Amino acid sequence: RGPSAAARSLLARRASPPPGVSLRPPPSPTPFPAMPKVVITGGLGFLGMELCRRVLRRGALWSPVHKAVRPVEEVVLYDAAPPSAAPAEVAADPRVRVHQGTVRDPNWATTLVDT
Repeated sequence: RGPSAAARSLLARRASPPPGVSLRPPPSPTPFPAMPKVVITGGLGFLGMELCRRVLRRGALWSPVHKAVRPVEEVVLYDAAPPSAAPAEVAADPRVRVHQGTVRDPNWATTLVDT
């Protein structure tokens, strides 16, 4: 036994958007734009360095926003330790940038986005 005629009518009205309104998201300007930057706080620590190595090895990450795998162009290691603490094999990768600072700085995220 299915829904009544009144229920079917109500469901039909709710299922369709008003005229001129689309429920689909707007298309991306490019089908698979690169993921420009991955920021790893504590990037020079044990876990941060392991995460960095894995991201570099994969070369791409899943983007839930774009629902696609996107290539990683840059990995920023943000840590209180000096950049010289980065292992040579990681520091030699052109996709890696080490930024010294602390997350206690209220402007830390701004400095990473703007640079």
